Amino acid sequence: MLILTFSIPFGFYAAWHPAILKGLLKKGCPVPLVKLIKSFLSSRSGHLRSSISLSIKIALGCPQGSILSPFLWNILLEELLSMQFPFSFVIIAYADDLVLCTFDKDPSIACRNLQLMCVAAEDWGSLVKLSFNASKSLLMIFYAARFTLSLSIVIGGVTIVPSDTCTYLGIIIDSKLNWHAHIEAKCAASKKLLFFILKCCRLTWGLSRKVLSLLYKSVFLPTILYNCAIWAGAVGKKKVVKALLAAQRPFAIAIARLYKTTSTSAALVLANTTPLHLKAIEISTKRALGPSASYLPQSVLRLVAVSVADISKSPLPAGVSLVSHRMRLLKANTASRWDLLWQHSKTAGQTGLFFPKIAYAHVLSNDALPFCIPRVLSGHCGLNGFLSKIGVRASSACCCGEPIESFDHFLFHCPLWDALRNPLKSVITELNICWPPKLADIPRFTAVWPVFVRFIGLTNRFRTYRGK
Repeated sequence: MLILTFSIPFGFYAAWHPAILKGLLKKGCPVPLVKLIKSFLSSRSGHLRSSISLSIKIALGCPQGSILSPFLWNILLEELLSMQFPFSFVIIAYADDLVLCTFDKDPSIACRNLQLMCVAAEDWGSLVKLSFNASKSLLMIFYAARFTLSLSIVIGGVTIVPSDTCTYLGIIIDSKLNWHAHIEAKCAASKKLLFFILKCCRLTWGLSRKVLSLLYKSVFLPTILYNCAIWAGAVGKKKVVKALLAAQRPFAIAIARLYKTTSTSAALVLANTTPLHLKAIEISTKRALGPSASYLPQSVLRLVAVSVADISKSPLPAGVSLVSHRMRLLKANTASRWDLLWQHSKTAGQTGLFFPKIAYAHVLSNDALPFCIPRVLSGHCGLNGFLSKIGVRASSACCCGEPIESFDHFLFHCPLWDALRNPLKSVITELNICWPPKLADIPRFTAVWPVFVRFIGLTNRFRTYRGK
């Protein structure tokens, strides 16, 4: 059982100077330094000049922007953080945000204890001339079972009733700790971010794959995966995974410039973007291997327990640092998880034929890759066979007379491209591979891939690009 209240005092701007000096003396600060700080804080005034001039003497507040300001605020808050109570409790402070927590199996007892903590905090505030803003305070109750008790606390004469959610340090906490509200909010914010980026370049040919990939890594991922080591335990639910992939899909479509009919699993591979839920697990595993592991929720620790054990037991090679070794293992672990999902995907389509394993898709890491190549690899491209399916072309026939212009026909059999296809045939023959080869052989052999890309470009079959 946990009850949490979130209060915002007037903070840095309301720090009373005598209370700060008293706290410095109690901490054993040398008297000359205390006098120096007293001189620094005294005789401060604010001036406003307009049609009239106004001057006000400032006796409160820590000077903003100075190196000394956070230190003085911590000195002032030390007494509050050092309070003791005869029951289980936690007091957390971050800048001028204060959290009071109590624990008990009985919700009514926990609420009563929390009220005692609030009264003690208010009494301390009156001594140092700090007041708490009740209108910005929240009460939350975390309880596994349902209860019908009408619980509340009182701060400054204002009654505060339990809330279902609260936002603390950018994390939306819900009373059931399922993190759905936080994940939905981050997914919505990331979608708005993408639409804003695309709107800015709508009247141009658009951003390149390199630029979009950079924006994805530097803006999108930090936004949606912010503090994911706290909520990563929720990625075991299909609803959460579906929401994360739905938020990631538009970015993958934009990076690889794919048709919107392309499946999500294929788009992630073609855009070279790891699924978000696997990325969250990777980051959580990294945190669990570090000194902050004890602060992670139990649900997250259970999720990454096997990976942490395997990485911890792995012997350290000679001449390799521990950090580099673990990072390499983390990347390999994420790649194996993604490969397993990819091999069991039912929507891989033609992309799965090109890349039966994720490792084969390393050829897509080139930021200068022509925009038409990912479309060709997806099977959703400008061939008449596909365009007729989506209603863009009336006929699926090829210009050579073939009834259906399929990808296999275009790549291996169409007589219109025989002259351009000869270099590709020659490379395949030199490798003792039967013609036509398996699609997986094209990215697997380093000698075949560049010739394949060159052949696609020379045909000019997909040269018209309108950002569809």
